Amino acid sequence: MAKKTVYVARNQQGVLINGEFTDITDKILVSKRLRENNLIPVAIDIVSSSSGWRSKLNFELTDPKVYPKDLHLFCRQMYTMLKSGIPVTNALKRLAESTKNSTLKRTLYQMCENVAGGQSLSVVFKQYPKIFPPILRHIIGVGEQTGRLEEAFERVGEYISLELETVARLKKVMRYPIIVIIAITIAIVIVNIFVVPAFSKLFKSFSADLPIFTKILIAFSDFMLNNWGILVTAFICSAIGIRYFISTNYGRQAFDLMQLKIPAIGPILEKILLARFARTMVMILKTGVPLNEGIDMIANSIGNTYFKNAINKIKANMESGESLGTSAKDVGLFPRIALQMIIVGEDSGELDRMMEEIALYYERDVDYEIDRIGDIIEPILLIFIGIMVLFLALGVFLPIWELGAAAQGK
Repeated sequence: MAKKTVYVARNQQGVLINGEFTDITDKILVSKRLRENNLIPVAIDIVSSSSGWRSKLNFELTDPKVYPKDLHLFCRQMYTMLKSGIPVTNALKRLAESTKNSTLKRTLYQMCENVAGGQSLSVVFKQYPKIFPPILRHIIGVGEQTGRLEEAFERVGEYISLELETVARLKKVMRYPIIVIIAITIAIVIVNIFVVPAFSKLFKSFSADLPIFTKILIAFSDFMLNNWGILVTAFICSAIGIRYFISTNYGRQAFDLMQLKIPAIGPILEKILLARFARTMVMILKTGVPLNEGIDMIANSIGNTYFKNAINKIKANMESGESLGTSAKDVGLFPRIALQMIIVGEDSGELDRMMEEIALYYERDVDYEIDRIGDIIEPILLIFIGIMVLFLALGVFLPIWELGAAAQGK
């Protein structure tokens, strides 16, 4: 596959320039060529020169993704440098030089060039929608308009940090049951493929009438061994079908609603989403984003279509003239205590403080519930495992006991 060299360099006026060499694929030679042309190398990369969909596929597979933790570090560092009086272009350049993520590095160099060319930072952010989420682009735009850009970066950094904590909570809730279910599934497959067939041959050699548990166990094992290809194909097709179903609007709504209905786990997920709503609302109110626009941003970033639809209904009610508290009450999204705090916050002009209290309340409650999730799920899983082991023991050992007793009787 053909290669080419892409570079970012600075000319004598200090302006960043992007370019490429198709005839040189050595970084040292490229650096030498650039210096001969009075250009200072900033970044040099060897990439595939494939065209069309192959080039796009190669880009998507080889370029590292920009993760929320990268954006969090970017926002915190931008806040620190802007507060210290460093110009935006210099701040972007320093971050581009220090970041380890090559995708973000290249993007920051391009942003630095665009800002140096006269574009506003908010306009430049909008040129990279796959890297910077809408809520970040919007808040930075408001901060730039109000002259509080460093504060906007601080708020977004805090927001992303809380989002990372939310994701960590979600993973903590789901990790234990998923690991146990996978372990049980693997155990069932191993038992039916290796253990049961060995006993099945032994039982069949005696030509004795087997207990019902043993017959079921052997029948299930034979079914798995004789139809493993069909089962694997059915599993793959089911996974693809479920993935496609979830990608549709109706499927996504059904899946998100189903998550909230899972016993023990669903209520925790709901509290996490309520805390995310409240936290995002706090950031929006403190950065001066209009409430209607803020509600729309929350709906698009909440991460659950059931909640998104409910928030959109709140927005529609507010556009009809209702207050936030009344709209939330009509939708039924918040419990009574949270609704009362929202109404009090609106009446007193301290809605941001009340929203922060709601977020803290749910976050503390979620942490407590997560600590208890093991105590709730563990007995259920132990009962299930116990039933499985009992069924296996009866199916394997009961005929052995009966055959032993028959041999002693003879």
